[in-house]
Amino acid sequence: MRTRIHIWNLCSGLFFGALLLWSLVGLQSLAEVPAHISVLDLVLVSLAVFRITRLVEYDTITQFVRDWFSGASPKSL
Repeated sequence: MRTRIHIWNLCSGLFFGALLLWSLVGLQSLAEVPAHISVLDLVLVSLAVFRITRLVEYDTITQFVRDWFSGASPKSL
């Protein structure tokens, strides 16, 4: 079971990596890529991505979304 999860993690990681590269190439062809990003902006974006990931993965407020994908019945409040 764990091996199957690792395979899906690898597949999704490769997919999103390819999507990131594709979007960067597209933005560069439109000359819309910023020349530099400040350290503060990089830290803020990193923290925002961490929090959104944590919200979707672990917090109880999004349990119903995780239940859609796992096939489990939603818990009554």
